[in-house]
Formats: sequence, C-alpha cells, structure tokens
Amino acid sequence: MMNTLKWLQNWYHENCNGDWEHSYDVKIDTVDNPGWSVEIK
Repeated sequence: MMNTLKWLQNWYHENCNGDWEHSYDVKIDTVDNPGWSVEIK
C-alpha cells in the first residue's frame, strides 16, 4: 500500500505546474467493504 501511495504522490508532484493542480484533483475514500476508492479527475 505504501508503494502505491508513494507512486501517487510522485505522479501528482510531477504533474503540478502552477495551473494543473488547481483544475484537477485526487480523491481517496474508504468503501463499505475493506478497501479504498481512488478517483482522479
């Protein structure tokens, strides 16, 4: 799990350019079953 989170953090950082991060987002939620929901817009 930590490798995936680290990958997501690096990916987000690489895409930040002063404008991109104000137009798009990453949403992480828990689900009813044990697990996670990740939405990237």
